[in-house]
Amino acid sequence: MKKNYDLIVMDASPSIGLLNLNAILSSNDLIIPVLADFLSYHGLKILFETLSTIEEDFSFVFENIFIFLNRYNESHKICRRSKKALETHYAKYLLKTVVRQDTKIAEATSQGTPVFLFSPSSKGATDIQSLIDEISQSKGVDHGG
Repeated sequence: MKKNYDLIVMDASPSIGLLNLNAILSSNDLIIPVLADFLSYHGLKILFETLSTIEEDFSFVFENIFIFLNRYNESHKICRRSKKALETHYAKYLLKTVVRQDTKIAEATSQGTPVFLFSPSSKGATDIQSLIDEISQSKGVDHGG
């Protein structure tokens, strides 16, 4: 499959079971969406501990790990504090792009439509495109626009 695609995205649930372990071991990169709250921040710590165990047990290391803030609301103090904590402790992995909270994403999802078709000029669509561009740039992938 690698010869047919520049990029393959697998969306896995946030748990470590056999399916997710297989997804991890067949991946080059890990993209982690994180909500701007301290429960998610704690989950990130557990994830990195698990990845360390996988690295030891399988001699496996990702080429890249990308973390981005999802559903971010600058007006919430907890979001600003969480962002600061991520910048302090995970700066090496944290992308500059932040996907802001946007009801258009939820509305598009509820209708089974990509946000790019549902509301292409929404802040959610704009943020997601920026995220795609930032990841593609860091990997040297030309995704065609």
